[in-house]
This record gives sequence, C-alpha cells and structure tokens, in this order.
Amino acid sequence: MPIIFVHGVANRNDSPEYKAGLQSIERYLREYVCAVISPDDPAGVPFIAPYWGGAGAQFAWNRICCPRGSILGMGTESGAELKTALLLAQEDRLRASLSETEPVAATPGILPQGAQREQNLPALNLSALKSEEISDLTTTIINQLGGSESEKARAAIAADHVAHDPAFLEALKLKSSPRDQSELFFQYLQARIAASSVVEGDGGVVGMGAWDRFKDSLAETLSRATSLPGSAATKVLSEARTWLNGFITLFIGDVFTYLSKRGEVSQPGEIPAIILTALRQAKQEQVKRNGEPIIVLTHSMGGQLIYDMVTAFLPAIEQEGIRIDFWCATASQVALFEEMKLFIMSNNKFCADNHNKAPYPSTETLGAWWNVWDANDFISFAARNIFEGVLDESYDSGLSVAEAHGGYLKRPSFYRKLADRIQTSREKGWKF
Repeated sequence: MPIIFVHGVANRNDSPEYKAGLQSIERYLREYVCAVISPDDPAGVPFIAPYWGGAGAQFAWNRICCPRGSILGMGTESGAELKTALLLAQEDRLRASLSETEPVAATPGILPQGAQREQNLPALNLSALKSEEISDLTTTIINQLGGSESEKARAAIAADHVAHDPAFLEALKLKSSPRDQSELFFQYLQARIAASSVVEGDGGVVGMGAWDRFKDSLAETLSRATSLPGSAATKVLSEARTWLNGFITLFIGDVFTYLSKRGEVSQPGEIPAIILTALRQAKQEQVKRNGEPIIVLTHSMGGQLIYDMVTAFLPAIEQEGIRIDFWCATASQVALFEEMKLFIMSNNKFCADNHNKAPYPSTETLGAWWNVWDANDFISFAARNIFEGVLDESYDSGLSVAEAHGGYLKRPSFYRKLADRIQTSREKGWKF
C-alpha cells in the first residue's frame, strides 16, 4: 500500500520544520495507518512525499513589502473548558511568536507567570474527558516542549496510548487534584516511552527538564481551564503580524504560481509534473506489492493539486491505469476553488443557480474521498454542498487559529480516525 503525502503551501526544503514535519507524519502513519492496512509489513509500506515547494512562489525583493505590527482578537467560543485548556497549553509558544517590540498587554483573567491561582476556583477534571480529548490535550503540551519533531511525535503516540489505556483510566478515577492526575499520567507516559525505546533500540525522548515542564504545564492547564473565558484566553495568544504576513504571502504566492504555471493537460507544468512522477512511482510500488491500494493524504493546497490530478491530468493518461483508491484532503480549499471555477475541468453549469453540485471524479481515477476541515482553521472548507459523493467531516483539533491549519497532522486522534475511514471505505469497495 503506497502512501503519498502532498504538502501544502509555504513549505520549503531548506526549512528544518519541513523535514522534521515529514518525519513526524511518516511516524504517525506507520503507527496508526500502515498497521491497519498492512499488518504483516507496516514498515515496508512505501511512503512517498513529492516536494513541489521549490517550484512555488519566488519573491523579487524577499517580501520587504510586508509591514510590521500587532494584531489582536482572534475570536473563539467561550465557556468550553477543554477548548480553553488547549489554548492555554499553547500559550508559551504563541507568546514567543511575538517580537520583542510587540509586547502582549496584560489581559483580565489571565494569570501572569508565577502568579497563584485562587484556591476556590474549580479545576478541569482529567477523568471527565474522553480518551481522544486527553490525547489531544497532552499532545498539545508535548508539542510545546523541546526536542525534535520526530521525538515529539513518538512522545505524542505514547501519550495517545496512555489516554486509551483502561488501566490508566481506572487509576485516574482515584485522583482528584490536577497535580495528582498529572503525576499519574506522567508515570504511565514514562513507562510507555521506556517500552517503546527498548523496542526501537534507542534512548528515551525529550530531556528530563522538558518532562518536568510537561508535568507542571498539564497540572496548571487543568487548574486554569475553567477559570478563564475562552475569549480572554484567545486574546492573550495573539500572533505577531510578521508571522502572519510570512504565511499569507507564501500562501497566496504558491497558489498564484500554481494557477499561472500548471500548464495544460497535454503538457503539465512543473508542479503537476512533480505530482505525476510521485503517482507513477506509487503505481510501480503497487504492482510490486501485489496490487495494494494507493492512499493519498494531502494538506491545504495539496488538495487542489490532487483534484486537478484526478479530474484532468490522470484521465489524460488513462492507459497507465493510475487510480487513487483513498484520498484524504485535510485543511483544503478544494471546495472554494470549485466555487470560483479555478480547476482545469471546472464547468459553470454546476452551481447553486442550477440547483446541482459538481460531479464526483471518475471512479477510474479516484475511489473514496474524505474531506476534513476544522472550524478553527479559517482556510479549510467544507465540500459536501459543492461536490457529489464526498464524505465531508469536521475535525475539532481544539487549537487556536494560529495552530489549527497544521494541527490535523500533529494529532494521534486524527490518524486513528484516518485509519478507521480507510478501513471502512476498503470494506465497501473504496467508497463511502
């Protein structure tokens, strides 16, 4: 079963974050997805990650047109304790994204570092959360720690297993205070990581100082979650304009570059050619592995690239027999692009005025299509009202606006759901 991951905009291979992110994604896929589809040989499943960022936008003046300044008020729901806890778990990282010249003003309800919480305020009870929620909360904290992305991915996987461990859940019922619950989780986490390290033949992950911060952070997050309105928690986590400008300019730049240079069906441009090469490689691996399915996971703009593949570029080379059996589009703008009729095969006759939807891609090029979006991710879009046949679902990462767009790919709970959707569609003949 070849798995192809197609990245989104604003990725460059000279960035340590890009390479580390790929390693983490592969680790998650092997832990949750490969084992479900190919239990006898999960390690042997080919992982193909075509890099197209080098063919993306180039800036003649290195984006010196971007001004600097602060922005506040991202907005979130208030009164949701878990959402507030997740935001609090990201507080240190988001504060660090602010430049030294753009300090965050004190916000009512937000405790300054080192301040003591009022003893009579209620705490969020970890035992009241579902396993998936415990996993997401602890993963958020782990992702703020030191260490490589690969190390944090292994720790997050271990935390996810603890969150689903019946023995831990039973023991958790006997702990009432945030500190005791944090200590208990940490004990189980240490044991799980130690066992994993023995199996993989290497040392533990993340420094001990970081683990001390993990225990403190989890305990404080549980303590503060119910005392902070979501709107106040979000306000203090505002990002710097510098970071936002950097992302938006690369986002727009890569989109415009693809649209203006994708070429024709008979003569694909550089970016489509890169994706076609990856699909051809997957086809070769599929033949080697006795016809195992081709699975594609895309993020953001990667979804638009694959939609053009299955509707335009692959039909043009139908003699090669390349078919994507399962496609998961996370954080994509596929529906938005179709609303604007930006795809090669977009047709104006499919629209709200005509009371119809865009047809599903040919089954010769695509089996099942799962579109996933997050309400906190303002550049992900629902597809069910635009396309026929797509399975369209929301995924609540609980992350802030700044973190939500890439949050899907850092959550064990997402990969568990992905594995389940793949298994379900496989049983139905690669459809929903």
